[in-house]
Amino acid sequence: MGGTRGWSVLRGGWSTGGFAFAVWCGAVVLTMSGECSGLQFRMFGGPSSVTEECVGEMVSWQQWDVVLATVERNFRRNADRNLTDEEVRTRLREFKRPLKFELGFVTMASNPNDQTPKPVTYYIKDHFENVIYDGPRQGVTQDELSFGDGEGQNFVGAKGPYYVCFRSDSRQGAVDVDVGYFHINLPEAVGTEFERHSWKLSKEDVRDMQPSLTKEELDYFAKEDHIIALKQDTRKLGGAVYHTHNEQKHIKQIQIWQYRLLTYVAYKVRVYGLLEALVIISCSALQFFFIRKLFQNKKVVAGLGGFGDL
Repeated sequence: MGGTRGWSVLRGGWSTGGFAFAVWCGAVVLTMSGECSGLQFRMFGGPSSVTEECVGEMVSWQQWDVVLATVERNFRRNADRNLTDEEVRTRLREFKRPLKFELGFVTMASNPNDQTPKPVTYYIKDHFENVIYDGPRQGVTQDELSFGDGEGQNFVGAKGPYYVCFRSDSRQGAVDVDVGYFHINLPEAVGTEFERHSWKLSKEDVRDMQPSLTKEELDYFAKEDHIIALKQDTRKLGGAVYHTHNEQKHIKQIQIWQYRLLTYVAYKVRVYGLLEALVIISCSALQFFFIRKLFQNKKVVAGLGGFGDL
């Protein structure tokens, strides 16, 4: 790398290299969430044939500090003596565990009118300049990487920092690299594929990563008093369910009795209605017959000259 070495910092990440020019959004700078994401920088051609820029990132403190708390707790518990603060700090400083690297980026020309591809190669290294991931042999204009997923790609390390370095041919001119995300996460190690494949883990690291409970966490577990109260509530609930069931059966019996009563009443109404209709029809027919008979008798008497001859 030739030229002036510069630093540009964004959300916990660093970019180093010749004539580095970092560009980022103001909103991203305000958030400062501790992740190297949304970073865009420009790689200029230098006197050498290859231009290289590096962006650094560390494991998020939200993840690493939680792990270290468990490690310290287990380290103190498994020690057969009182440990000094320096011994604890040394143990935490030497602690390593499986890491997972996730990277996504895209390259483009610095000139909007230039549509030619700008391929770059990249690799990942630690702060001791040891290469962790060698990267692709051929240049790429964009890529997404998930390294350390437990499928033959495993890395055991400390908090960091770690760097992803981009290399570009100086002859293709200035190249803009847009790093969408560069995250270093802590996958679950104990009892998973990471533990089986992570042969670099020491016995102490595996031991100290075992889950352990604090006094505050134990307070959340159920105690005997909680179980007794739960049993009492269960009995009350069982009694309520029993009474509810019996009440439903009683209501159902009442509904069945009402249904039978209504059916019987409806049947009686139909029968009595039919009989009443028959009686009315019969009375009407007899009334018609008797009235007609009466008028017929009067006509006969009038035809005989009335009752005067008698």
